[in-house]
Amino acid sequence: MKAKLTEEDIKKLKYELRPGLIFSLFFAVFGIAGTILYLADNNLNSAALVFTGTMAFCGIVYFFINHKKLTDLSNKEKILEIKTVEKKSSRLDWEAGSGMPAGAMKAFDLYNFIIDGVQYKVEKELYEKCHAGDKLIFHIAPKSEYILKIEKK
Repeated sequence: MKAKLTEEDIKKLKYELRPGLIFSLFFAVFGIAGTILYLADNNLNSAALVFTGTMAFCGIVYFFINHKKLTDLSNKEKILEIKTVEKKSSRLDWEAGSGMPAGAMKAFDLYNFIIDGVQYKVEKELYEKCHAGDKLIFHIAPKSEYILKIEKK
């Protein structure tokens, strides 16, 4: 079943564009540095070529990393899939890098549903509301297959 993207869904998809932006900006910094070096040598043609090439490369990198999410944003549709909880699991885990010599590791609980043999991380509230055999509605962006939200039916 299809539905329109909500403002919350659009916000989540836009947030997922950030890695592509950061990665392309990383290359842009080197391109700008190269442009400045060529400008310091008074080589205007080379500086323009380096700047243009770098910006084109950054645009291509951004597009290839984010094109599926950008397509989802422009289509403004999501897929609603109904799935059944096969099994629930929770476990205690520790924050990465928190085991410094000066302090104790920070513990937190992980809550998971196993559906069709795949483990999905869920929030504590949804975990407590659902039991094995319950139906869930998955809100999925169709092109990127990004899970926007999971809710109980």
